[in-house]
Amino acid sequence: MSIAWEELIKLYDKLVDDGKPVCPVAHTYLTAHVGVLIDKNGNFLAAMKTQAQGELVAVPCTIESEGRTNNIAPHLLSDQIRYVTEFPDQESKYKKYLSQLKQYTDNNKDDVYANAIY
Repeated sequence: MSIAWEELIKLYDKLVDDGKPVCPVAHTYLTAHVGVLIDKNGNFLAAMKTQAQGELVAVPCTIESEGRTNNIAPHLLSDQIRYVTEFPDQESKYKKYLSQLKQYTDNNKDDVYANAIY
């Protein structure tokens, strides 16, 4: 095993031992302010403020969205409000989010969660 892998394993173990969150592969952390509950058909059931201020939520991301700063690159399923709704002056973000989600659901018909969101 190379030294780089050994160092990564030590870092991972230290984070876990210290109780720090380790983000899963192909995910990024977003700070959640509101949680939305929908049924399997995408119907709105409820919404609530998160219990912990600044609660971190791991969400699936793409290579482009993980490193976004000023470019329009939506995360796959969950994202900031300006991506997931028609927010004033942010329509291009919403259109890109819907287009990407449609492409994903077209190729993953059995993903109940993604299809409900779409």
